[in-house]
Amino acid sequence: MAMPSAKGLFQRAISQSNSIVQMSTPAYAKQITELVLADLQITKENINDLHQVKNERLQAALDKAGDKLGSKVPPDVGRAGLQPVVDGKILPVHPFDPTAPAISANIPFMVGTCRNEVSYSINNAPLEKLDEQGLVKRLADKYGDKAGGIVQTLHRSHPNDKPIELLSYVSAQTRWPIYKPAERLLKKRPRRFCTCSPGIRRNWTAAHGHFIVARYRLPLQYR
Repeated sequence: MAMPSAKGLFQRAISQSNSIVQMSTPAYAKQITELVLADLQITKENINDLHQVKNERLQAALDKAGDKLGSKVPPDVGRAGLQPVVDGKILPVHPFDPTAPAISANIPFMVGTCRNEVSYSINNAPLEKLDEQGLVKRLADKYGDKAGGIVQTLHRSHPNDKPIELLSYVSAQTRWPIYKPAERLLKKRPRRFCTCSPGIRRNWTAAHGHFIVARYRLPLQYR
């Protein structure tokens, strides 16, 4: 959608899973590269040895680099970790920041993201019975004395939702890093269509991949 070299290849598009409006900068990409190469003991002199590194070893080095850099990223970087780089040529600018790309202005575009994205109970059905005390404890373990205020805010915003759903909204993988960029992207392309899974009260909720059924017009089935 934002690459000049891809212009004309797409007649319509949907962003699935996650909507990222910014990509990496060369500076951030360089940080990751330097950490990975240092861990692999690879320098400019033996750079060709990179071709001999096994996948498992490379992934381990990437994981270590991610741990060192942490989840916080500069304000001009979309997310932590590996991602496309705004190099000024292949990707001239960030895809949807500060504006939507003019080269795809006439391409119908559906923004896909999910209300819950990842629920703690997806692989742990008993957590569906999480009570208020359990919610506060889990938030306190992560956010300390801010937990009480977070719970109050969640209840004001979602008065009819269960504790396990409220917990999913503040998951590290959900509300801010995924849902908020989608909202920003929608401001650039304002047409909106919303759907919610009939299984919203089940342990899958409106989870990762739910919008695929809308993309392919598939019937929703639950076992």
